[in-house]
Amino acid sequence: MADELMAKEITDDGELIGVLVRNRVLPFDRANQLAKHGHTFWQPAYYLCTREDAPPEALDEWAEAGDWRWIESIVENPNTRIETLEKLANHPNPSVVSNVLLSGRLPQETIDIFASSNEFEIKNAVAAMTQNPEIIRVLTKTADESLAAFICLNPFTPTDVINEIGQKYLEVIVPYAYRVTDSAVLRALCDQYGKKYEVYLTYKPIPADAELKKRWPLVVNGHCWGLNEPESLAAAAEVKDKEQILRMADDLSSLRVDIDKYPTLGTQILEYIIGNEALPIEDARHILRLTPDLGCRYKLLERRDLTLEIVDEFEPCLDERIRLAYLTNNIAVLDWLASDPESNVRLGVVHNPITKMHTLENVALTDDELHLVAVATKRLTNPNVLKVVFEQLSKWPASAQVQELKDALVANPHTSELVRVIIQI
Repeated sequence: MADELMAKEITDDGELIGVLVRNRVLPFDRANQLAKHGHTFWQPAYYLCTREDAPPEALDEWAEAGDWRWIESIVENPNTRIETLEKLANHPNPSVVSNVLLSGRLPQETIDIFASSNEFEIKNAVAAMTQNPEIIRVLTKTADESLAAFICLNPFTPTDVINEIGQKYLEVIVPYAYRVTDSAVLRALCDQYGKKYEVYLTYKPIPADAELKKRWPLVVNGHCWGLNEPESLAAAAEVKDKEQILRMADDLSSLRVDIDKYPTLGTQILEYIIGNEALPIEDARHILRLTPDLGCRYKLLERRDLTLEIVDEFEPCLDERIRLAYLTNNIAVLDWLASDPESNVRLGVVHNPITKMHTLENVALTDDELHLVAVATKRLTNPNVLKVVFEQLSKWPASAQVQELKDALVANPHTSELVRVIIQI
């Protein structure tokens, strides 16, 4: 089919050749020949340069041709060399230069060279991609709304610049409310966009008016709690301050932040809040009432400040006790689980890396499950206790489990040489 097309004069607009060129069954070399045959049209070259098997040399050759209509696919192709992109950055068409800068693949020093350009597309691209705060500040001084939006898009834009743009172009700053720290800008955002964007919470100083207080944003490490699902999740994940997390808990309890309106990330947000030990455990228990989710219940049960009274109140089922035994960092809970009637729970205790030595010794000396005794024995460090474990071997008839315990004693570096020799005789 490719041979037939190359043997004829093109009578359509190049679309048929374009469809064939992007077919990965056609070897790239043949596709390249076909695209050159149809070079007067944009489709063949555009689709050729999107191919995953396009070699850097071919992409460089098509970049030299300089047609802006297929340069976009060259810029986006990961096979394109940096040297090719740097050549394209000098293209006479500002749209091409902008695309290259926005690709994010050019060195920072190359991007910054274009900061003095008068072309608005290039300026916007530099504003979005530069990591130089001084260049960002210079661009901000004369920025219109379009350029200001690109400056806000840049994660390297300093907070004071974000605030400055908010003072001048409030509408531009709305999608970036989580980056604002200026109280006046936040107040304006709440007044004008509070309902639309569900900005509820507190940014110090908290206003006295109760209704306004409900809409006041709480900023946690640059993330706006209550703004939307992703921002609330980021704030919940990063909060360390007790006052801030108490406020979050209060907002959840009072439904100022209605977790039911966060169907995708709501449960994860609750898990972060409930599991965060900056929040008093009594408040965490109150938040748990908002959800039947087992993951949130696990987070509460795994807390280091969990009391045995709370454990008793929750009456954890077997699966929860097993999970706790393996994962909890709470020594008191581990000691309690070490006496559990279910061997799988006790096995979790002896596997838990923070289980205290006295608990492991007690299991090794008193448990009736030989596999548990063997696992605990591997971790013992007292030669005298290991000797007692060895002396108890005679209680059990020969079996695979007894052999496992013998192997554990031999493998333990703290077992005395005499015991080790006797076992191996």
